[in-house]
Amino acid sequence: MIRMRNRCAPILLALAAAAGLSRAAEQGAADYQPTPERPTGFRGDGTGRYPGATPPLTWERKASGNAYATKNILWMTRMPSGSVASPIVVGDRIFVCANFADLLCIDKRTGRIAWSRSNGYYEAATEADLSNSDFKSSVTPVADDLRKLNDRILEQCNANISSTGPSPAQEDAMTVLSNQKRDMEVKLFKALSAYDKKRFCGTPYMQHCGTTSGTPVSDGTRVWACFLGGVNGPCSMTVACYDLDGNRKWLQFIEGINAPEHGNHSSMLLAGSRLIFMGNDLTIGYDKDTGRELWRVKGPGYNDGIAVPRSFKVDGEDAMFRAHSKANILRLSDGKVLSDYKAIGWLWSTPMIENGIAYYGDRNKRVILVAVKMPARAGEAPTELYRLAMPDDTKNTERESGMVVASPLLHEGLVYSICEGGTMAAVDAQTGKEAYWATPFSTDVKWVKKPGSCASPTLGGKNIYLMGDMGACIVLQPGRAYNALATNVLEERPLNGFSFISTPVFEGTRMYYRSGAYLYCIGER
Repeated sequence: MIRMRNRCAPILLALAAAAGLSRAAEQGAADYQPTPERPTGFRGDGTGRYPGATPPLTWERKASGNAYATKNILWMTRMPSGSVASPIVVGDRIFVCANFADLLCIDKRTGRIAWSRSNGYYEAATEADLSNSDFKSSVTPVADDLRKLNDRILEQCNANISSTGPSPAQEDAMTVLSNQKRDMEVKLFKALSAYDKKRFCGTPYMQHCGTTSGTPVSDGTRVWACFLGGVNGPCSMTVACYDLDGNRKWLQFIEGINAPEHGNHSSMLLAGSRLIFMGNDLTIGYDKDTGRELWRVKGPGYNDGIAVPRSFKVDGEDAMFRAHSKANILRLSDGKVLSDYKAIGWLWSTPMIENGIAYYGDRNKRVILVAVKMPARAGEAPTELYRLAMPDDTKNTERESGMVVASPLLHEGLVYSICEGGTMAAVDAQTGKEAYWATPFSTDVKWVKKPGSCASPTLGGKNIYLMGDMGACIVLQPGRAYNALATNVLEERPLNGFSFISTPVFEGTRMYYRSGAYLYCIGER
């Protein structure tokens, strides 16, 4: 089942680096703060490890009559609409996304939504558009109605913050408002398209996984995020930069990208002075301060992007591993292609790179884990070290068990990888030999309607947290034997079809989680 090539030596370096951070710099500590040198984004610093945190082992939210009973939920805030993007923590603020193209700032102490900013099609209107009489008569009134509705929804969200959240009846009423928001956004787009169908084209909400899938990134002073929206083609995108108080610094629009079904779910990469946007077959390097486009690279064969670009060093300079259905290595300073990798398979799983070793799962070939040595010099090709295929007898009647969406977790010499069907493996990072196979989210778990996991395994303090797609979270003790310490359940009414797909974030004694309908703050009570 394992195919071995050049191995061992480079992986030992990665294992040593995994434990090399000082206590003061540990991600997850209560006083941890992102900086330009160590920004935060998808999976925090990209590792999915929060060793400085001390989160709870147990919590729950379960329906109890006409209300909900909860344990160890400090607060939960209703979101205006669904999203699969993960939250990020920046000081006293939490940043999350909400469809259609909204960036929200949450006060992490209270759960209150401090501000919300839209970044969709209407924001692409020029000064000439805004002063045009036809625009003012046909588009502006709809935009004003949407703004009023958004304000009303935010008031309702903030009015219902508590440790139990709204009752089921209140949830249903708030879902009606969210559906009205969606309908109004479609109405606004149609008004824009009627005004100028060449610039405003496409179909809002055409991607079934949503329009705000990329996790925001921050350097501690500003926050960047990308959304479906903008102008000039179906699946066009918007890239936005804000300060922490919600003042927009710049906004850029990207013409339509190749995103026929799922849309573009890649989060952006922040490295040094560069902000990297990757949208399926298109990668763009921006000056993070000004939004000026510095370079763009278009590559054939990319489709349905989910994997997030990851950075490492080539010839001592920042480079990135760009991978979907084909892969290559780009230099971040100018976008130059340094190396190609044709044996990539098809990535939905975001690679995790430590000391030049990339670990990821293959979405298309029932391969739960691949380890590849990244090139140290331009012109060198990546070298596969090993791959681990799913067992032939792996079955899951609810989902395609071999598709890997989650990014793997490296911790204390083991790599933990889970597929969308709920089967996971703990693998010796040095040899590629499995320590164990397990199926945490199996069909005999009664509260799970569709077992599986798209969220990435995450280290919170000393333990590993596995979030299932339907609200179950299993806490594992790390090691070479499967040992579940706790099983936790969050019950809620799904919002716009979104469930529990994002990845949790840990800080101090708290875990923050963005479900389809809520942002949860989980901690000991």
